[in-house]
Amino acid sequence: MGAYANHYYKLCCFHLTLKDPSSQRYEVKLPAGVPQSAADTTKDALYSTEYQSDPFGFIVRRKSNGRVIMNTTVAPLLFADQYLQLSTALASSLVSGLGEHYTSLLLDLNWTSLTLWNRNMAPHADANLYGSHPFYIVQEEDGSAHGVFLLNSNAIEVLLQPTPALTWVAIGGILDLYVFLGPDPQTVIRQYLQVIGYPMMPPYWSLGFHLCRWGYTTTMTTRHVAQRMHNATFPMDVQWNDLDYANKDRVFTFDPWRFGDLPEMVKDFHERGMKYILILDPGISSSSPPGTYSPFDDGLKRDVFIKNATGHILIGKVWPGPTAFPDFTNPETRRWWEDCIREFHSKVPVDGLWIDMNEPASFVQGSVEGCPDSDLENPPYTPKVVGGQLNSGTLCMSAQQKLSTHYNLHNMYGLTEAEATHRGHRSQRSSRADVEHGASSEAFS
Repeated sequence: MGAYANHYYKLCCFHLTLKDPSSQRYEVKLPAGVPQSAADTTKDALYSTEYQSDPFGFIVRRKSNGRVIMNTTVAPLLFADQYLQLSTALASSLVSGLGEHYTSLLLDLNWTSLTLWNRNMAPHADANLYGSHPFYIVQEEDGSAHGVFLLNSNAIEVLLQPTPALTWVAIGGILDLYVFLGPDPQTVIRQYLQVIGYPMMPPYWSLGFHLCRWGYTTTMTTRHVAQRMHNATFPMDVQWNDLDYANKDRVFTFDPWRFGDLPEMVKDFHERGMKYILILDPGISSSSPPGTYSPFDDGLKRDVFIKNATGHILIGKVWPGPTAFPDFTNPETRRWWEDCIREFHSKVPVDGLWIDMNEPASFVQGSVEGCPDSDLENPPYTPKVVGGQLNSGTLCMSAQQKLSTHYNLHNMYGLTEAEATHRGHRSQRSSRADVEHGASSEAFS
């Protein structure tokens, strides 16, 4: 077992990594640009640390008042291949975070648990929902605050206890902890964002009035909705369409009968000063006749899809029926996705893309052929998840991606798709701007 400590950004953050140096395990890589460790000395740190070796544990104190903000000596550290457990006492009972869950802002510490495992699930209590954010923030007695982030993409269960105390249980990866000292809540969040990356600055128009729902079944219906809003003098800046637009529910297509004039509709909206957004799912139809659906045909040639344990393309089932799932950890997949976006945008100049179903969601358990019987599909310990198994409503855990197994990467799927989609959409918009600039320059030459 190895423990590594770094001291970040003016020594107000403490970074501790616990892993087995003799056994390689999947580790989440942070985005480029994260601050590197500062000087070895901690004389200017906002915290002090104490360690004990047998059993292993550590204590982090706030220097200004001596308050203990983490104390892992309260219970043994457990570190097995598919079970990692670390407990800590908490500085107060005012704990928030650990999303995404249907809870109050202040978490209930009376022997409750929260599971971090991305799932396409209508929000309700005691369920693992769409996203996973293994970060919590504690409000201390004097108004100070601190936060803790566990950088781990495996299934995680967090046990909350009235002591107050908290126990992390992860079923893979390593224990990679960041403690943010603040000292105020705003600074805690700023320090957290320095690690995970800042949100993008939204375009001004995205802050306007939007209208969206499933059931705008034709361009005529969509146009009529927008016109009624206009006639009633309701402000409306952006119109959306759900998957109604797609030909046989296949993304990067539009139905020639119900949405045959989609490009013209978008042009009309733009002339009225409106923007337009379409939904985009990652599931790529795999059952169209060869040569009739280029996203799958081209993806097959470029080897961009997630494989099953035997090395064949894993087939699940979503709205268009049997579907393959892009592996966005593969650089070639990101280039292929960008090409798909560019090709579609050349026909339908959308202003934004609504990415959906990227938990990733599937209507069958694991795959249409099931999943192998293995420790990845049935680990020694499974956190409390909807459906009882990790592959419920999603892909097999033994599915193979470029970086690792889906067991290790599941909670990162939506993030990797978001990065690829943002890059693709930004690239085609930049290309369009270059073309428009060139045409404009030519006109004045």
